[in-house]
Amino acid sequence: MERCGFFDAYLVGGEYDRVYLAESFAAYFASFIGNGVYAKHSNQLQVVQQSTPAMSIQVLGGQGWIDGYWYENTDSLSIPIEVADGVLNRIDSIVLRLGFSERDMWLAIKKGTPANVPSPPALTRNADYYELQLAEISVPASSISITQAQITDTRANANVCGWVTGVIDQIDTTTLFNQFETYFEEFKTFYEQEYVNWTEEQKNAYLAWITNQENEFTDWYNEHTASWQTQFNTWFQTIQDQLSGDIAGQLQSEINVANEKIDGYTSGTTTFSADGTTITQLLQSGETLITTFIDNLTILQEWFVGGVKVKQKRIIFSTDGTVINEVKEEI
Repeated sequence: MERCGFFDAYLVGGEYDRVYLAESFAAYFASFIGNGVYAKHSNQLQVVQQSTPAMSIQVLGGQGWIDGYWYENTDSLSIPIEVADGVLNRIDSIVLRLGFSERDMWLAIKKGTPANVPSPPALTRNADYYELQLAEISVPASSISITQAQITDTRANANVCGWVTGVIDQIDTTTLFNQFETYFEEFKTFYEQEYVNWTEEQKNAYLAWITNQENEFTDWYNEHTASWQTQFNTWFQTIQDQLSGDIAGQLQSEINVANEKIDGYTSGTTTFSADGTTITQLLQSGETLITTFIDNLTILQEWFVGGVKVKQKRIIFSTDGTVINEVKEEI
C-alpha cells in the first residue's frame, strides 16, 4: 500500500477527498523522531527524591516521544510509592506509558514483586500499550522513605528508554550506558574488597603489635622480677639485722657513733617523737641536735645554738647496709 501526505482536502460530493487520522501524523513523526526523552536538558523527566524524603518521588518537567506521539510534563509531578514489604525487598519502575485505547500518555508506577533478590517489573509493549522506563526505585524491606540513592536513572538506556535530540532519531546510548554500569559495578566491587582487605590488614597488624608489646613486657617483667626480689631480700635482711632487738637503741648507737666522729662524745638529754621519726638532744654545751629519719636509708641531723641552726649533715645508708655516706650540707 502506498501512502503520502499531507495535502489539502477538497469537498467532493459532500465528503472530503483527503482524510487523515491521528495515527497518520504519528507515523509521519515516528519516521524521523525516535522513542525516548527529549534531551533539551539533562533533567528532562528525571526521577528524583522529594525535598523531604517520603514514600513518594517526583518526576521533573520534560517531553517524551513514543511512536510519533508526543508527551509533555510542564511541572514536577509527585507519584506515591506503595509501602515496603516487612521482610522482602522490591524494585518498582517509573514509566511513561502510551495507551492507544485511552488515547493518552501518562506517567505511572509499576510495582515490582517482593523477593530476597528482586527484579524490576517488565515493560509492556504490545498493541494496547507502549512504555518507556525512566527509573528503577529500590524499596528495601521495612523502608519508610525513598532517597536519591535508591533511584537508578535509566533514561540513557536505549533498550528501555533513550534520548531524543531534535528532529533526528534517538542517540543509541545503550552501549555507553552498559559500559558505564559495568565499569561502576567493577570499580565498586574492587574498591569495596580493597577496603575490606586493607581493614583486615590493619586489624591484624594492630593485633600483632599489641601481642608483641604484651610479650615484650612479660619477658621484661619476668626477667627483672627475680632480680628485684633478690635485691629486696638482701636489703630486707640487712635492715632486719640492723634493726632487730632494741630498735631505738640501735639507732641511738648509730647516732652516738656519728656524733663521736664529728664532735666527740657529749652528755645530754634525748627525746624521741611519738612516731619515732625524730630524736631531739639537748646537749650540756647548750646546743640542740635534732635527728630526723627521712626514710629507711636517710637521716638528717641539724645543730642549733641559741635557737639558730648553725650546721646540718645528711647521713645516707647504702641499700645493702654496708656503707654509710655522711655529707655536710650548706644552710
